[in-house]
Amino acid sequence: MKLQQLSTQTASSTPELRSLALSAFESEAPLFRYAEWYKMTGNADTFTTNATAFGGQTRTVNNDYSPVTSSVNETTVSLKILGDVIRTDQAFERRGFTTTSERARQLESFSRSLGRFCTDQFINGDGSGSTLVGIKELIPSGQIISMGTNGDTVPLGNSDSNKQKQQTFLEKLDELIGSVYGNASVIVMNYKMIARLRAIAREYISVQTVNDAFGSQQVFDSYMGIPIVSSGVAKDGVSQVITNAETVGTNADCTSIYAIRFGEKENLSIATNTGLQVYDRGIVGVHYVTTVELDAAIALVHSKSIAQLEGIRL
Repeated sequence: MKLQQLSTQTASSTPELRSLALSAFESEAPLFRYAEWYKMTGNADTFTTNATAFGGQTRTVNNDYSPVTSSVNETTVSLKILGDVIRTDQAFERRGFTTTSERARQLESFSRSLGRFCTDQFINGDGSGSTLVGIKELIPSGQIISMGTNGDTVPLGNSDSNKQKQQTFLEKLDELIGSVYGNASVIVMNYKMIARLRAIAREYISVQTVNDAFGSQQVFDSYMGIPIVSSGVAKDGVSQVITNAETVGTNADCTSIYAIRFGEKENLSIATNTGLQVYDRGIVGVHYVTTVELDAAIALVHSKSIAQLEGIRL
């Protein structure tokens, strides 16, 4: 299910504000347009991982199939709370501003920042304290594909050596996508990597236009039919969520691409209880107070639903 479907009404939340916040949240966090969420109850959820029944045998007449035992492992995820409090000073009223409009403007601006923050947490969260366990922490070592011991460059230009490096990179990219169980739903990279991919593989990239859940028109690139999602910037509006300063071997100027297959409590999924909620707390002291919160946990249900291509140098 999508986040909008799971962001249901609670006793004290405000539906009009929630709709505004959700739209702004996803505008800055396009990754979550593709993410699949599932509803859970309580603080934590236990689920089976890599549950596989190995089907497919042959038999002769009057002989039965050999019994097959499914492989079942269990893991537990705990919800973390992401959000913040917006305080709008009563002084705006005395100075001729419309309080409702000012609060809505601040909520929209905050929700865009929250979208950037949640994307950063989704990728880079290390699970310490109250942070999410992001996909960088969850990716099994067998799902990390490298450009080389010290990484390798993906240059521009049409020389034979540059073309060879470009082809090597595209082969690695196809390997990344193919390493995801059932093929990837999205590939995620920073804007510089997207620009380089457009430059060297334009014939494999198509542009599509769709309407999102809020009726807004969205334009996105796809590589071999798989949507390309920009990781964007962190909540400060400056720092890249996926940087060009990762260290691979002796080089500290590398970046990564991630391939993800989402599913509703399968593949890679996000657990929540009531989705994104917005609460109008009224006047507290000299401020109108609005609280925005999202309970979430990232659930890696199948270990081959995420993969990373590391060591890309631009």
